[in-house]
Amino acid sequence: MNEIIDWKKLQTREGDRLEFEKFCFHVASCKFEGAGVVSYFYNTPGSEFYIDLNNVFEYEGIKLNPGDIVGWQAKFWKGSRDDNNSPLDANHKKELIKGFKTTKAYRPNIKLWVICTPGSFVQKEWDKLETKLKHIDPNCLFVCWHKDIFEDFYLKNLELYNRIYQFYFGEKLIDKSILIECSRDTLFALKAKFDVDVHTPSDFEKSIVDLIDISSAEQKLKEFIKFLKEHADDDRKTPILDVNSWGYNLLSDEFSKEYIEDCDTRYNLIDLLYTQYYNDKAILSKLNEIHHILSEYFVKRSTRVLHLNKELDLMLSKKEKSDYYFNEYLTDLSQRISLLESKLKDNSEGTTKNLSQIISILTQKIFHIFAAAGYGKTHLACSLAERLISKNTPVLLLTGGKFRNYQNCELRIKECLNLPANMSFDDVLDSLDFLAETCKSKLAIIIDGLNETAPNESRWKDELPALCRKIANRKNIILITTCRDKSDYTEAIFDRKQYQDVDGSILINGIQKEDVEVTLKKYLRKYNIKNAKISNVSVFENPLLLKIFCIVNKNKENIEVNEYSLASCMEEYSKQLLESITTTNGHSNRIEKHKLEKNLCKISFLIWEKNNRQLSFYDEFAEEIDNEVIIERIIEEGLCFTMDRSLGEVTIQFTYDMVAGYHIAKSFLDKNETIPEFNAFIERSFEKLFGEKKHTLSEDILKSLLYLIPKKYDEEWIEICHSEDVLKASFDNLDILMSSPSSREALTNILSTFEMKEGFVDYVCKSINKRINTGNIEYFLLFIPFFERMTRRQLDVYWNSKYATYPELQNVYSIIHDKFLSEQFNQKDKFCFATMMCGITDKEFRQKFYWYIGRLALNAPQTYFILCRNLININDPFIREIVISVITGLGLRLNEKKIFLICVYLLETLLINSESTNVVLLDNLETLYSYGEDRYSLNFDRMILYKNSDTKWPFKKNTTLSMYSFFDYDFDKFNIRPLYEFGYDRTPIYSKNEVYGMLENKILTNGYEAEVYRELNNKEYENIKYRREYKCNYSFKYGRDALLEMIGWLLLNHKIENEFKGTFRTDIISIDPSFPFFNVKRTLISKFLLPISIDNLESWIDSSDLNEIKNMTITKLPGRSGEWILLRGYFSQRMEDRFANIYLSSISQFVLKTTKIEELEHYDDDEISYSHAFASELGWRDLEFTKNDINDNTCIPLLSQYSFSSWSQERFKYQSFSCLETKITKDLGLVFDMEKMRYLLDGNEVSAYYINDSDFFFYLRRDVVDKILKLYNVKLRFHFYERRMIDNGVSSTVYAGENKFKQLEDDSFYE
Repeated sequence: MNEIIDWKKLQTREGDRLEFEKFCFHVASCKFEGAGVVSYFYNTPGSEFYIDLNNVFEYEGIKLNPGDIVGWQAKFWKGSRDDNNSPLDANHKKELIKGFKTTKAYRPNIKLWVICTPGSFVQKEWDKLETKLKHIDPNCLFVCWHKDIFEDFYLKNLELYNRIYQFYFGEKLIDKSILIECSRDTLFALKAKFDVDVHTPSDFEKSIVDLIDISSAEQKLKEFIKFLKEHADDDRKTPILDVNSWGYNLLSDEFSKEYIEDCDTRYNLIDLLYTQYYNDKAILSKLNEIHHILSEYFVKRSTRVLHLNKELDLMLSKKEKSDYYFNEYLTDLSQRISLLESKLKDNSEGTTKNLSQIISILTQKIFHIFAAAGYGKTHLACSLAERLISKNTPVLLLTGGKFRNYQNCELRIKECLNLPANMSFDDVLDSLDFLAETCKSKLAIIIDGLNETAPNESRWKDELPALCRKIANRKNIILITTCRDKSDYTEAIFDRKQYQDVDGSILINGIQKEDVEVTLKKYLRKYNIKNAKISNVSVFENPLLLKIFCIVNKNKENIEVNEYSLASCMEEYSKQLLESITTTNGHSNRIEKHKLEKNLCKISFLIWEKNNRQLSFYDEFAEEIDNEVIIERIIEEGLCFTMDRSLGEVTIQFTYDMVAGYHIAKSFLDKNETIPEFNAFIERSFEKLFGEKKHTLSEDILKSLLYLIPKKYDEEWIEICHSEDVLKASFDNLDILMSSPSSREALTNILSTFEMKEGFVDYVCKSINKRINTGNIEYFLLFIPFFERMTRRQLDVYWNSKYATYPELQNVYSIIHDKFLSEQFNQKDKFCFATMMCGITDKEFRQKFYWYIGRLALNAPQTYFILCRNLININDPFIREIVISVITGLGLRLNEKKIFLICVYLLETLLINSESTNVVLLDNLETLYSYGEDRYSLNFDRMILYKNSDTKWPFKKNTTLSMYSFFDYDFDKFNIRPLYEFGYDRTPIYSKNEVYGMLENKILTNGYEAEVYRELNNKEYENIKYRREYKCNYSFKYGRDALLEMIGWLLLNHKIENEFKGTFRTDIISIDPSFPFFNVKRTLISKFLLPISIDNLESWIDSSDLNEIKNMTITKLPGRSGEWILLRGYFSQRMEDRFANIYLSSISQFVLKTTKIEELEHYDDDEISYSHAFASELGWRDLEFTKNDINDNTCIPLLSQYSFSSWSQERFKYQSFSCLETKITKDLGLVFDMEKMRYLLDGNEVSAYYINDSDFFFYLRRDVVDKILKLYNVKLRFHFYERRMIDNGVSSTVYAGENKFKQLEDDSFYE
């Protein structure tokens, strides 16, 4: 810009006078930025605008104080001969004096009045005016801003003012309409790619649109701060640590202190944010402040979290075995703080669901969006632009293809905006930046498809950093780019190996899972496709494939959609294209169609040879087609080809890369009739297909080759070429590779025979993982032979470790847990997938997958039997344990002799064909033997159990492996030390070194590599945050497996004594194979027993509701006939805002008929706990301790409690429940039905359970109770208990009483 201000170049949008006024306003706003509150309204009295100062401000040596007013009067008075001299005659003075009087009346505290004119006044005339103004208010300072003053401002602070001056005096007017027009041109060019009426915006897109508009951004930020405040205030109502909770006394003082501090600090942070910023009108100017406050909080908290975790470890290491629920108590504490903390910060990408993300999006200037081909990059870019244009917000949308043949991206952007070449790009950005400010928004520059700049995409490596830096330096501009996520592009464009390494990167996976169904319905409705049978909707997360599918199948009904039909869409789409273009007046021209097909082949191959996306329209495309009518139809069709202009030349290219890839691949096959010819061609073309400088469309070409080759040569590509690159390309496109029976067979052969090199195993696992993450497990069964061949280490490194964090696990679990998703897949694939997820180290999700397998297997046992023959061979101890447990569970639960015998055969075969002495296998097989003897009167050769008893175990400890890295303190104390320490009635055979030596040798034999697993453990430790209590490490996985083998071996060789007579049951067994499950959570209690309000606390604590539980002991039950007797029941009610909780219970037991109430103190009313029995053993088997305790009970016990999970936190979690003692069930002939969790007598239901989170009731039919009492000549005692509590956290103003605890007990008999 040669001259800073030339009034003739003032860019007029609304006329000279108003434009000058706005120019003065923006200069004044910059000059006085942050000094006070600006008032600028239509017809403001006296002056154009005012600033009410709220800070001390010095102007030209004059100190202005808070409360002072500064006013501006703008007059676009230009001299008749010289713009640099503004007139000031009597009329002008009169007008200004009148304006100041109005100003003085409107704002009496005016201290500085600025008169703005294009040129300066004559000094003498200005002095006269100033004298008259001073007469009105001698305490006000009067100054004149004119061209020289404006230029002085600019020269003294170029960085501050350039954007304003460029906006008003730049080489060319850059108006919002120019940007919108350019963006609309781009949208029109992309119309074939973007269907606005069927688009479903992603979370990221919604966030960007919401936050680009300044008023919307301010509202969203304030609403979220208010939400945080309300959430924190609600959380405060509950004491941070309830001293009345049973786990409180087990907390260390240090943990309690740190935990309370953590909560208080978070509350204080939220209070600060609310108090300081919620009502701040300039909150968006304080984003850096808020970001600094949050960052400081997160840094300090990270130290506090380390201390908390350290204390957690210490407490858990000291915890006694009986404190099983302490772990759950700690989990509740962790989840409480995580709930509110996650509203401040979590790892969600591109959303506004937490404050950190909102601040990040508001402050972030650069967004690089990555996605696979066809997964919605262009849809996102177009939709963003479309939505911003509809809001009349400035936006600039460009395609990457526009930059292909230009040496400088900055020049290209100027050219797209029709700006002069000599206008500096900094001036352009300054103008755009200021334009955004005037529109009260951010201005998004969107470049869609950086990868489409190929073959010159590497030019971005040098130019993009500079562009990003310049945009980042502007206050109101953001840059959004889109690019494919493959490493080829990230290396060429960003100089990064993977997209995750690119600053500001966000990955989109097509249409979001939760939106697929909605979007699919929109498309099907638009294209009139009815009753489509879609086996897997997840494939339509790819918007491009969805669109082509709908075009191909428009107006069709009852079509079946599978992988093969989807892969054939490109072929059908091409056929439809040829047909439509060569049809005139309803008649197809076969000759023209044939010519066009051949010419398309030539054009496609020419694109391949040129290593480009586009062709010269006239010299290449039109030359080949050579038919003007056909050419016009191709252009009018719009979907297949797109025209563009590059360096003054008209160009044409395929609209969709997938379509281009199909036609190029087809041209390869058309030119090579035989397999040898084709292989020779691929060998010559290796660099362009697989090399470092591959063809820009290579990815799409490879995809189509995989589909077309079998149709051409009747063999899969991986069958005619065993190149590792071809294999990788195949695994990159698993959906196509598995689209036909022959291709699936070829895949199976490869997975079963290819050398299991680390790189190959890693690549295959990543490909499977990528497919799973899209929600697709179809044909997962095919991968089982591959998993069978993997070593234990490979399974952990390349498979299990990829599913560690909660989001990762929840995502894959939803595939089978979500009913809609699960119904898309067959049972075999679901069985195999869920089984392969059982090798993970997350105990909670491992049990979830196990539960799923177990429930599914009950409904399809024969299917599972077929699969488990392979699944059981997978070299993962966790997976093998699950398979063994499911097989055993089916044998115990299904009550079918044929199925039972298959289960026995499977476990016997496993034992016979291996050298295993695993105690889980031994115990499960022995349990089946015992069940078969009792249930079916079968006889078994139990010597099979001892088949591997002569296995040799080396004793010598050879390395310095620390066993403490394999077992925690408690596990070692209760499971390993008893093997070498002397104890009551226990004399060990082996020394400590021998025991650990045996374990170490087994661990190393199984393939344990310390460095590999140390890295895996550390990585998971960093990622799992508050889920540490749900995780075991990989070292423990190896150690526990070795211990299971060793304990089995010791029992087989009588080196240690069996804990229970005739069984291999031990403490270390963690899975009940019968997987007991109460399907329905029901309640019998509807009465509200808590105080109506907190005003009633005093009367409530002194009252009693013991009769409520008494009245439930003999009663009728809903939906059941006759009377029922409550054998065990309890329920609780609690309301935190009432500070009250109540617990009522009833338990029954046998007593002698002669027993009186006063004699009951001699009776122990506790149930017998079955901590090691399986639920399916109830009623037919008593686990007898090898060393029996003396039983001096007067009467036989009535109740037992199934409590398998309560023994150890290592065990899977099962619902504990009361049940009848085994002798009673045997004597009466009762059968326990595992499927519906009930007792049957002669096939009739005689028991009922009512269970939910707070209630438990176990009823037996009254006539059956009477039979039992008569059989044993006893009567029934009911013991009732009531406990009322008022929380200690209640304020004395709410409850001043001293009595906060009350309990009552009572007894009654039934004969």
